[in-house]
Amino acid sequence: MGLVKRQILVLTTARLDREVVTGLLYVDPEARDLHAHLETVNAPLNALGEAVLCPGAAVLEKINAGLR
Repeated sequence: MGLVKRQILVLTTARLDREVVTGLLYVDPEARDLHAHLETVNAPLNALGEAVLCPGAAVLEKINAGLR
């Protein structure tokens, strides 16, 4: 069995046994902050107004077009 398959088996078995596996994950010390990478806002979403949360059909169409 290959290394990747063994790692997947270990992770799957641990999840079923409700255990946390350590030593299999790689942490990139040069990685950017997730919020910076996703370009999220600093404010909690429940503090934002409707105009910010619902930008309108034209903006949503542009976003969707970029995902096609």
